[in-house]
Amino acid sequence: MGYDDDYDDDYDDDQQAPSKGPNILLIVLGVVIGVAVVGGGCCATLMVPALTKAKEGANRAKCANNLRQIGLAGIQYADNTRAYPYANGDMNATLAILRKEGYLDLDGAALGCPSNPGGASYDGFKAPYPNSTRSSTLIAWDLTPHSGRKGEVVRNVMFADCTVQTVNAAEFERLLAEHDALVEKILAKQPR
Repeated sequence: MGYDDDYDDDYDDDQQAPSKGPNILLIVLGVVIGVAVVGGGCCATLMVPALTKAKEGANRAKCANNLRQIGLAGIQYADNTRAYPYANGDMNATLAILRKEGYLDLDGAALGCPSNPGGASYDGFKAPYPNSTRSSTLIAWDLTPHSGRKGEVVRNVMFADCTVQTVNAAEFERLLAEHDALVEKILAKQPR
């Protein structure tokens, strides 16, 4: 009952099959790198819209904060002078009054809207509103519309009580129409 050991004798060392180890390793490495590149590209593609939305949200928040700072300065001014600052409806001149009188420490660049670099950022203070103006009266707003959560066009608006809200385009138009009617009424009472 012996085993036939002759198969070892037939094996020729000079005719070994070439090793496939390094070739397989290169193929596997290539596949892994390819998957990483494609997967990374897909992840980046998916992240760009989310990052864009986050940046727009940050810009909208900065504009709201700037409006709040302007509003606080306007309220302090009105507390001392019995009327909000007014420079014939020129917002830049109104801001200059607030800075000159020491109510606003920020310069124009710091108050700029990141969504509109270098351009005018805010509008409002269109009349010499009395300090008794109703708290729900629109006083100022940002000039640059922003993109809202669901892609709708929104704006930051500031009321006489210094609250800032983000409103959609239809609500902004309604508030602006009320504001313009009030401005006409206030300006009609002004001596010429």
